[in-house]
Amino acid sequence: MPNLTHLTLSGKDFKEEFYSTLNAKASTLQVQTLELWDVQCPTSASSINLAEALCSMPKLTDLTLYGKDFQEEFFATLNSKVLQVQTLKLWEVQCPTSASSINLAEALCSMPNLTHLKLRGKDFQEEFFATLNAKALQGSFPQISNGNFRFNEVYQADFVSFLKALTDFQSVNAHDLSDKEDEPSGTSQPSEHLQEDAREFSDDEDEPSLMGSSVQPSKSHSRIRCCLII
Repeated sequence: MPNLTHLTLSGKDFKEEFYSTLNAKASTLQVQTLELWDVQCPTSASSINLAEALCSMPKLTDLTLYGKDFQEEFFATLNSKVLQVQTLKLWEVQCPTSASSINLAEALCSMPNLTHLKLRGKDFQEEFFATLNAKALQGSFPQISNGNFRFNEVYQADFVSFLKALTDFQSVNAHDLSDKEDEPSGTSQPSEHLQEDAREFSDDEDEPSLMGSSVQPSKSHSRIRCCLII
């Protein structure tokens, strides 16, 4: 399909051969926008092949990943390669180990073209925030102009420091606000409801809801949204 520029894939039952073939053909694909919904990589080989494929697509600029079952090797491979995307949306991606947390954080910091980042998850380890903070303080984090961050309801000093390192923030109170309205659907398929939630989450005009202590960007950056942190 030489003219294919936008591709959406959904499913949990792709075989090993799918990922190995995708990796082998990735450099010939002309896809610019890729959405992967609930795609699972249950083995080390499939995880490596998917990560390598994503980093080998020459035209890929906009990537959405929605999934919870990526293996350790996926994050390690993503970190060892260079993803060239400009827009990256990570939905409910889990990093349950210290190594995967560090690898994802370092991978984000090594994306030279990244300008738009949407990041949402529940199981990031402390090392993820510490690595982001350290990279930002060193000036190694990409110069994103549009960021939207939502994490588990656990206060992380390193994450607050990371946000402050990106731009100037001031503390605000948002005790009366709730993020219930735009929670992603719990369905395992990219249903119309889930896709609508995704569009709402990525809508630049809507501020993400906040709970507890939150931070607000200065006018020096166009849009750096802050996440749910308590």
